[in-house]
Amino acid sequence: PKAQGKDLRKTERELNSMTEVKEDILNQISALNKESADINERISKASQKVVNAEKMFRTREKDYAQHQEETLRKVELNKIIANGNQKEGKLQDQITPIRQKARVKETE
Repeated sequence: PKAQGKDLRKTERELNSMTEVKEDILNQISALNKESADINERISKASQKVVNAEKMFRTREKDYAQHQEETLRKVELNKIIANGNQKEGKLQDQITPIRQKARVKETE
């Protein structure tokens, strides 16, 4: 039996061949879709890592700025304390002779 100049067996072979090609293409599409999904998952994970790294960077940057401010404040306070200690020493130097005079007067 012939259909449009082809016999049925030849048509079946061509159909089988085309079906195999179709299956191969569908398998390739499936593999590419899986690869695409894997790539998208890796991109998503990388993006999340970037978000986390940026968040950590901002936190550390803020902590560093605060530490710098605290260090400057500590330096200022140490200067104030040193100045206060120096004034206290001068006052102690002034008090000592006054106390000695007061003792002398008390013994008189």
